[in-house]
Amino acid sequence: MKNCYGCGTMGEGFGIALVWGVSELVSDLVRGNQLLRSGKLEEAVDAFQKAIAHHPHFHWSHYKLGESLAALGRWEEAADAYKKAVKYNPDFSWAYQKREETLNKLDRWKKAVRCFRKAIGLNPNVQEVLANLEKVSWKDLRAVSNLFPLLDDHSLYESMLLKCDPNLKTTSWLFKDEGVSLAYQTHKPQFSFIGKGKGAQTLNCYRKIDIGDVVLFEKVYLSGSDDVRKIVWFYDFIYPHLSSEFIKVPKLRAAKFSKECTILLTDYIGKVGVSKQEALLRMIELVNYFIELSKSIVFEELPPCITDFRREPMYRDGIKSAIGLGYNPSILKQWEQQVDTLTKVITHGDLQQSHLHEQGYVIDWDRMGMYPIGYDIACYLSKFHQLDSARDLELFLKKNFVFDTRLEWENFLFSASFFLFVHASRKGSRKKRANPDALLTDLYSALSESFLGKKATTTVEKPGFLSKEVNMENDKAVIDEYNLNRVKALLDYTKTTKQAYSAKKYPAGYHTIDILGHRLMGRRNPQVRFDQIPIDFNQKSVLDIGSNQGGMLLHISEQLRWGVGLDFEPKLVNASNLLAKLKGASHLSFYSFNLDLESLDLIPNFFPEPKPPDVVLLLAVIGWIKNWAEVIDWVAALGSVLVFEANRSSEIKQRHLAYIKEKFSRVQKVASESIDDPQRKNRQMYVCSHD
Repeated sequence: MKNCYGCGTMGEGFGIALVWGVSELVSDLVRGNQLLRSGKLEEAVDAFQKAIAHHPHFHWSHYKLGESLAALGRWEEAADAYKKAVKYNPDFSWAYQKREETLNKLDRWKKAVRCFRKAIGLNPNVQEVLANLEKVSWKDLRAVSNLFPLLDDHSLYESMLLKCDPNLKTTSWLFKDEGVSLAYQTHKPQFSFIGKGKGAQTLNCYRKIDIGDVVLFEKVYLSGSDDVRKIVWFYDFIYPHLSSEFIKVPKLRAAKFSKECTILLTDYIGKVGVSKQEALLRMIELVNYFIELSKSIVFEELPPCITDFRREPMYRDGIKSAIGLGYNPSILKQWEQQVDTLTKVITHGDLQQSHLHEQGYVIDWDRMGMYPIGYDIACYLSKFHQLDSARDLELFLKKNFVFDTRLEWENFLFSASFFLFVHASRKGSRKKRANPDALLTDLYSALSESFLGKKATTTVEKPGFLSKEVNMENDKAVIDEYNLNRVKALLDYTKTTKQAYSAKKYPAGYHTIDILGHRLMGRRNPQVRFDQIPIDFNQKSVLDIGSNQGGMLLHISEQLRWGVGLDFEPKLVNASNLLAKLKGASHLSFYSFNLDLESLDLIPNFFPEPKPPDVVLLLAVIGWIKNWAEVIDWVAALGSVLVFEANRSSEIKQRHLAYIKEKFSRVQKVASESIDDPQRKNRQMYVCSHD
């Protein structure tokens, strides 16, 4: 009897062995197969290895060894075993198919495709075999789902869906959008397979659907699974609260909930990703945003699939790997229980570069939840950031996140450290690091010290900032915390201006601010902007016109001889001067000045010395003022180097740039886009001079 891949059954394999008369081989194969069926995988591996030792060239022994290793998640070894199986039997199409599945697990897509094509070449009637199946289980459908894109057969795909779930034919679509419903009635959908996945509760192939002017993304889930519950809960309870100015999420357009399968249609977002640097900045912004948003939403009741991070496959894999590496499971359990008591916040669950898009879109929300603070950060850092120690993690967190009390900070650090330890224990994460064991050992040590010293708690105690008992000399931490709260209060106050202010949702407002050992996130990152400017600011004098809350000058304050910032909004100027004082930057001064209403000839009176500044910053400003040409004339007359960032529409930017080129002999474009602001990247930066 032949199976659907054209190779003999296991019984036929035994028949060959018996003809050969190799009794030891047969004994080990029989024992290995029994152990494999009973789930004793390590013992099965041992049995099949012994069979190979008796007869190294028998393909079936290598094939069964591959099955056992794959069941253990040892994909590299499994791929090698299947490779040997086809080496000793080049017509063994089933082994080619299994090797293709294993290579997919290792993200070796090109080799996987070659193996699949070889399997099809040996048994070209695979489509006929699949088409003739009467009933298909979810497990079977998922197992063959990666074949459909290679076959590019949508009819076969849809017939297999119906064989798995006949109710799909009679289950009605629930349309969330009338336009999509109308498009289905008036246009014939055009399907194309795109991408691949690895989820246990989704099919491992997706489709793009073109229906007239509507383009949708189709994903099929196992009905009743956590993935379905999560994505539906997200769209019901979180999506309505998201600020479209800060984060964009593909809209859920239609859904079909059937007995075995659930089909969801969302907006299709093309593959327009971000760089690693942009992804890291975006991750930090998103986590800060989720923390703040979580405080503003009241949930009556949260389902277990939303709050229990222990149900996450990546988390379970990490814990299993950590135990396999020899770490104490009872201690890990204690830390897990402690982390579970901490404040829970909105969590994407799988933040990574491929899920972040340059138009501000964040995709793939079926791993989301309300998990302890630190989960998203650790998940991202375990994959894409080379931290080498617990201290590196602490410094990274201090630089990019801020909390009201020391207690909240300690909880955050403990949670992020624990989740990084778990995620970094996974085999995939370990392979990406030069010395993964050093990081794990250091994190384990830091967690042990923190847990045994002073356990994290969710109780928030208000510090006595203004207590008479505070010793100004000995209680520096308390005073710093008091000053940090002053800064935050003033920055929040700047957002109450009647003028439109696009950075209201950010803790620091427009610019990210580093102050008192903390980083307050803003809409734009000064460091990224300065990295694009080819100017040595050491001992330079700088005038920043449109300084906002002073972020640009504050960021390079240690380099400057002096700096002056001008802004029309007094609230921003007040915040700027407080920040400069707390940074000890007495050589920086900020003044309230309205470019449209006041004489530009007054500005030199703000300079601390009787000569013009070396550099003038005019960043994303002149698109908002009426007398922009007069301002450019005035700057050109100073003789200073101008750093100009164009903003507004293409037509307006072209007009401004043409005028600047009339006033400056040398205009050099240094940035084609503002990469620190993914939602508004269409700004260009120029350095303009008279030489």
